Amino acid sequence: MEKVHEKALHFLAAILDVYRDEEKRELNAFDKLDLKDDITEDFTALLLAIHVAMQELTGFDGDLIDMTHALNKLAFQHLMETGAVKADEDAPADETYGNEEPELCEKCGEWDAATGWCKKHGVYTAQWSNCNMGGDK
Repeated sequence: MEKVHEKALHFLAAILDVYRDEEKRELNAFDKLDLKDDITEDFTALLLAIHVAMQELTGFDGDLIDMTHALNKLAFQHLMETGAVKADEDAPADETYGNEEPELCEKCGEWDAATGWCKKHGVYTAQWSNCNMGGDK
């Protein structure tokens, strides 16, 4: 197994452990990572771990590029919600990302078509149908 994939397993255990009961946590089974290693490789491993975590937790079936697109949408939504960025008041309603009334998913009635965020499932959903990101979770 490549070193980056070994590191990804460390990060994945850490991410998923926050959802596990204490007796089922896995991170303690791994040795400590050494910071003197290539930090770029560590961030690549973290990226891979986040991708797998999204698959495990939500049924996400996109590739790494799809995942980073979803994360960018979440980052933008967070900036909008915190007021760090403002919608363009002069833009048409379908381009303002937050100033218009949200369109809701016909099936679950929870996701905002402007941001693609399914509040019920806690995931970005605009390119997947029925707010399940391609899975049954």
